Amino acid sequence: MLDVLRFFAALSVVFYHMTYRLNESALFTWLQPFTKFGYLGVDVFFIISGFVILWSAVGRSVPDYLISRVARLYPSFWVAILVTSATMLVIRPERLQPLWAIAANFTMLPGYIVGNHYVDGVYWTLAVELKFYFLILLRACCFVRSSTSRAGSGVAGGYCGLLPAADASCRCNR
Repeated sequence: MLDVLRFFAALSVVFYHMTYRLNESALFTWLQPFTKFGYLGVDVFFIISGFVILWSAVGRSVPDYLISRVARLYPSFWVAILVTSATMLVIRPERLQPLWAIAANFTMLPGYIVGNHYVDGVYWTLAVELKFYFLILLRACCFVRSSTSRAGSGVAGGYCGLLPAADASCRCNR
């Protein structure tokens, strides 16, 4: 059920970008009354993801958690970078990032390495996701795994889940 909600949250953002972007030409402007609040899907997506990611860390060791996250995210992201770069090279070569910026994108952190040189502007969300993974690692390392600390751990994890949403909200509306 949570994956379905995340899907619709992401879809609302896609429709927002296709129909209701200020200062840019938009497609399907007749849908604007229905899609103008689609940017809120970023917050919903990150809040749900925060819960799901925290839940996926329960009962795992730190190395197991790291391996599962890297194996889940990086291979498909690397393919996306290559496809996006190849598409830009063919369709809009003037917007293709330099090779050093494309290489920095493979880390998911080009904003911190080379400035704001994302191969695709929507990739900034992955840097936010990596911050959250780091917070989950802190949770795993800093909280005792006894039954009395589970409530405190859950509260801390829930609080950490709000941080990426706040960061996403700020970046999405710029």
